[in-house]
Amino acid sequence: MKISLLLEREYFVSIFEGTMSSFFSDYFGQSYKVKWQQSDFKKDTEFKGEVQTWRCNPQINAIFVPGAEREVFEPIIREFSYTPVWWRKPFQYIYIRTATHMIWGKYLAKINIKVSPVVPDAKDLLIVGGNHKLRLLDNKRKKCFVILKKGFDSNFFERELNVRRLAYNLKLPVPSVLEEGSSNIRWYAEKYVVGTPINRLKESKRSRFALGECIKALQILAEYSREEIEVENYLENLSQSIKKNISSNILLKEEERTKLLGYLDRVRSLVVELSRNYLRKIDTVIAHGDFQPANIIINNDDYWIIDWEYSCRRQAEYDGLVYVLKSRFPRGMAKRLKNLLEDDRMWAEPILCKWPDMKVNNISLRRRRLILTIFLLEELSLRIEENSNPVFKELGCGFYDFVSEFPKVLEVMR
Repeated sequence: MKISLLLEREYFVSIFEGTMSSFFSDYFGQSYKVKWQQSDFKKDTEFKGEVQTWRCNPQINAIFVPGAEREVFEPIIREFSYTPVWWRKPFQYIYIRTATHMIWGKYLAKINIKVSPVVPDAKDLLIVGGNHKLRLLDNKRKKCFVILKKGFDSNFFERELNVRRLAYNLKLPVPSVLEEGSSNIRWYAEKYVVGTPINRLKESKRSRFALGECIKALQILAEYSREEIEVENYLENLSQSIKKNISSNILLKEEERTKLLGYLDRVRSLVVELSRNYLRKIDTVIAHGDFQPANIIINNDDYWIIDWEYSCRRQAEYDGLVYVLKSRFPRGMAKRLKNLLEDDRMWAEPILCKWPDMKVNNISLRRRRLILTIFLLEELSLRIEENSNPVFKELGCGFYDFVSEFPKVLEVMR
């Protein structure tokens, strides 16, 4: 998520100041102070010693020191230079090139950040925002520091770190973890990799290749972690987690809580109905949790699966359904779900038919409905959990899109 959106969703300024001052202090072994300033006219009277100025451009999700070499911005250039909207292409290309220029970039990055004392080799560093963490990219040492944001629950962070270790041990295409911090702030360093998300590649052949290889990798993880669970137990655990997060969410209005609990009851009843006298157990695996084109990056012959923060144990079909249904973009999901439910050919797509326990010739309509209904419960659980952060000042727009789509989705599943 870009810094421009994080500024709207949460108290990002104080979160950033607390996170980076704690990280710099921990990593360099001395006290650091980080101060966000909207303009360059404030005097640095509260700082002692030498002060270093960084710049922030929220639109390209970048915080950097003026004069940074172009190579430092390579991840930003790869991510934002391309757009599928034809008329935006020349404007976006020009903006990204200007915003990452050694001289002109600082004029588009109008927010100043003061850091004291000076961070060594800062011109080789780039800070990028994220949902639950900040990343500090060190181009010189080829390390990426992943830092849990101050005040954020560590659940997503710890899940990602644990699954990343497992995935690397299984020789899956993930950047290796190089070191960890364990003091007053959670962070780890991983191998610095640069690639282009496959949804921003013009060469569809390369995209298909990377997707196919990443599907094989997730199959290895699925087979390693496969575990049968009673449908009733899985349903109960998900329901309790959803209820707990709905209850603790301080941003939900009472009518919204009532509506969400009503959706939960309807989905739960449908799962019970579909599984009764039909299916007692389901296969679960450790799922990536956010398997979409933006999280598959490629650079020449190398490819990686990134952003594992939503990983946890889910039904075996989960990752494939996230990809096929484009569920991270909830608008129109009811229509996509209806098409998947009715179209045999879609279940023959490699991402689904090669998934564990997905044999296209014997997936009955009832089984499809059950798989998709459990998926809805899993998605509801994730959406509620990621929006139950007490430091948020508003719920994400994707959350409201998902909730507004839910009645139409339930109609399809009926």
